[in-house]
Amino acid sequence: MNKYFVRSIFIVLSLLFFSCEYETEKDYFVEKEKPSENIDLRLNIRNIGEDGIIYIYTTTELIYSIDAVSQQLLNITFTLDGQSIPKNNNAIILYSSDQEKEQNLKVKVELKSNTGSLADKLYLEKYVGEFSFKVRFIKTDLKLNIVQEMTNDGRLKLVWDKPSLEQTPVAKYNISYYDIISGKEKSFDIDNPENSFFIDNDYVYGFREYKITTYFENNKIKPWTDMYIAQYKQLTIQDIHLNLRQQRSTAGYLELIWDKPNINRMPVIKYLIEYYDSQLGGWQTKNIEDQNKTSFVDENYAYGEREYRFTVWLYSDLFSFTTKYIPVYKKLSKDDFVFEDIDLKTIRISWPQPEFNCTQIVRLFDDKNILVVDGTNTIDVERLPFPYIAWRWSNYDMIDVHLLGKQTNYELTRHPGFFSQGSFGTKYFYDQFNISDDPLGFVPYSKGNLLYILARRGIYKTDMVTMKTAKVMSFDETISISMSCDQYSTKIAVRDYNKISIYKNHSFTNPTQIELAYGVHPTYEILKFTSDNKLLISSNNSGSNFYNISLMVFDANTGKYLYDIPIPTSGKNINEMRLSADNKYMLLSLFNFNDESSMQVDILELNGNQTKLIKTLSYNDLMANGPFIYFNSSNPTQLIQGNNQKFRVSELPSFNKIAEIDGQFSSVDVVNGNFLYTTSGQLYQNINVLDPTFSKLLFQMSIDSEEPLSYNNILVSPSIHAWGSYFDISKFMKKTK
Repeated sequence: MNKYFVRSIFIVLSLLFFSCEYETEKDYFVEKEKPSENIDLRLNIRNIGEDGIIYIYTTTELIYSIDAVSQQLLNITFTLDGQSIPKNNNAIILYSSDQEKEQNLKVKVELKSNTGSLADKLYLEKYVGEFSFKVRFIKTDLKLNIVQEMTNDGRLKLVWDKPSLEQTPVAKYNISYYDIISGKEKSFDIDNPENSFFIDNDYVYGFREYKITTYFENNKIKPWTDMYIAQYKQLTIQDIHLNLRQQRSTAGYLELIWDKPNINRMPVIKYLIEYYDSQLGGWQTKNIEDQNKTSFVDENYAYGEREYRFTVWLYSDLFSFTTKYIPVYKKLSKDDFVFEDIDLKTIRISWPQPEFNCTQIVRLFDDKNILVVDGTNTIDVERLPFPYIAWRWSNYDMIDVHLLGKQTNYELTRHPGFFSQGSFGTKYFYDQFNISDDPLGFVPYSKGNLLYILARRGIYKTDMVTMKTAKVMSFDETISISMSCDQYSTKIAVRDYNKISIYKNHSFTNPTQIELAYGVHPTYEILKFTSDNKLLISSNNSGSNFYNISLMVFDANTGKYLYDIPIPTSGKNINEMRLSADNKYMLLSLFNFNDESSMQVDILELNGNQTKLIKTLSYNDLMANGPFIYFNSSNPTQLIQGNNQKFRVSELPSFNKIAEIDGQFSSVDVVNGNFLYTTSGQLYQNINVLDPTFSKLLFQMSIDSEEPLSYNNILVSPSIHAWGSYFDISKFMKKTK
């Protein structure tokens, strides 16, 4: 309610007369009564407290009125501590102060005297009255203390303290905001100032700025405005608990499934799934308008990484939440292929059944494409020559399985890589020793069913029963490594140029070291244990590789040098030298430079530190029966001589012929004594396995590289490019009586 402070003055504070002396005739003189000193004057100022103090919080308009009864108002002036205050339309404005203080407001009122005198008519005679008030400036922040609450039913409620300002009652509140959902500005009045709260029934989530304007009665002070931004927790994709995952649909396709979001007052509007599928033309967009749907089936997903961009809208198109999903799949590799021998000519290749319904196309080494029958994961192919390393050079897989989506249109005449979503393959049809190194050589130890693999960066040991391989020694890269382990000892000798290490019991620890003055070329290297615990080592006596070759004898336990065995060379150069398995015989291949006819092979018998020449094979004999001479590694009483057409086996020391076979000798299986030799085929050479009695051909197949070694009917490719491929031929061997 508006209040007026009324002050009345009944006593004239000052009555001013302005006069001068003059003479006049009596006819012109009129006697007047003396003006009264009591004037009834009232000054009314709105919204002044009962204590008569005017409170100023902010810029304030003070409206006043003067009741001078019958008197004419000549002038009114306002001063605040002596400073004049302008007035306008019966109002003055007082401005707020940056500090609290109290000042005097004085109001000076001038009224006409109405005496009728000349001074009165000339406005030189007047009544003057003065009013005085206290003005108290209050320093305060003119704002509402707004807090946010939630009602029991989840509505946003803004609550504030009602302003408590002396002489300044609140008239009403107005709340307005822009509703981004409807796109409209909304406004609400609270006419009861006792209701200092507002419940927004429209608000659900997100940014909203409220403008709260407080109006005061009679506009004593200007309305002030408070801004408030709704406080809310920024929802993330994790907050809505989609739990996006996958399963295999009933038809075998990839099915994405999720939980329907359950956020208070934020219903699902729609879903959107986006992903890239090159086989279907690029970006795929799947709109799901059914709010209750919680799954999506991709009938063209087969294999590999695919990123699904999943978006859900809640409450309106303005509130979207996006996540990504990459399918979980089993990555297949060469290790997943299984090769099953149907027979010697046919291999069945299988791999794990794809996780999802898809099209499978097998790409073979010969550029042939095979469409795999739905529901199967095998094909039968013709066995390739052992170990088939030709494709190793081009870095192509010999077999690739390509997985295509069921909706993909493909051409079987084109490379399946144009259509597939992923593939896996292998470079070999044959097994390989499990080493990531380049094999340089193989050393068998038949007593322990072991095969040692000498490689560039280490030595590996393979159990030839389980075919498990382990690394037993590591070293810097080399190509000069050699090794010996034989039937006469449990020791191992490892040679690296001129350094020899002797290990006990195949332990590869705490070696006995021997260091020679010079190294020796591998073609006439001898590194063999004897039955009386000695170690025979071939070595140069100088830096040359072509003369002064000696056979040195060391104690195998201590590494102590014992003596040399002289090697008679007939004044010729040594081209090659070998010892029989029992160290009883030595083979020396001799020659003179620039004289091919000087070539000869001497067979010597060793006895202690002496040698005895038992036969010389002349140039003519070598040309007639073959220049390639070998000891039988399984039977030391047999000598093998041949060329690339045939070979003969002779008995030592009589040199009587035991057998003659058409073909080129390759090697002897150190375990069972079978002979391996090659013969010509249509496209490739054939490797043949002959029993030790030379009575029965046990096995034959094509090969495409160096002649393989054999360890108890396991073929091992010595080619560095075959990466240690091997093939167990036991099941294909013809049985002997």
